[in-house]
Amino acid sequence: MIHYHQLKVVSPFYIQRITDLTLEWKPGEHGRMTLHAISEEARQTSAVLGASAEDEIHLFYSEGGQDIPLFKGTVNHVALSHIQGVHQVVIEGVSSSYQMDIEKKKRSFPEANQTYPELVSKVMQDYPNSDALPSAGEQGAVGDAILQYDETDWELLKRLASRLQAVIVCDILEAAGPKIYFGMPQGTARTLPAGTAYTARKNLTAYKRAGGAEAGLHDTDFFEYEVETGERYAIGDQVRSDGLE
Repeated sequence: MIHYHQLKVVSPFYIQRITDLTLEWKPGEHGRMTLHAISEEARQTSAVLGASAEDEIHLFYSEGGQDIPLFKGTVNHVALSHIQGVHQVVIEGVSSSYQMDIEKKKRSFPEANQTYPELVSKVMQDYPNSDALPSAGEQGAVGDAILQYDETDWELLKRLASRLQAVIVCDILEAAGPKIYFGMPQGTARTLPAGTAYTARKNLTAYKRAGGAEAGLHDTDFFEYEVETGERYAIGDQVRSDGLE
């Protein structure tokens, strides 16, 4: 279990104590962090006024004498309040993949015989210190020319992945440049401890909207578990519980 007193924030802002923290990390979306904290002193105002789009925010938790990363990204919103003598700050951070979702572009990739990883690599060349790890589309060619028309690079890669019935996943532990997985990351095998709180659900509406059996789907494809745990898991981890994986 990770507790607030184990958390460490590295940012341009002065933080005395964290009061609330939310991390969101989903396939096809940018990682996001929202941090509420008591700020250290009144000079926080100057730090907020001087905030820029290049400011980074890193979140770690301390365990066994080591600082283990939970999130690294850039600051996209910061707000300061002073209520009844207490300075409070709210910081919103976003993963570096957001750099790929700002500018809409018009261009083409005419080489029909290139592979998906080769095409993804060309897209990533526009971003210093970027990286892409493919786990989908490695075999075979794209098959036709690819036109990017009023799409961000993030939107383009999502569209390309959907052609393979795959997803793209951002990395939330890299701040120097965008790092993405084209396809589901290869995680580690994990087993949920006995007694872990969970909710099981099956989304039959989504199953029908996706085409159901006529689209080659089974309703078990829309079955999911939501677990409540203090452990750190990553997208792509293979989790076993009660004989299910």
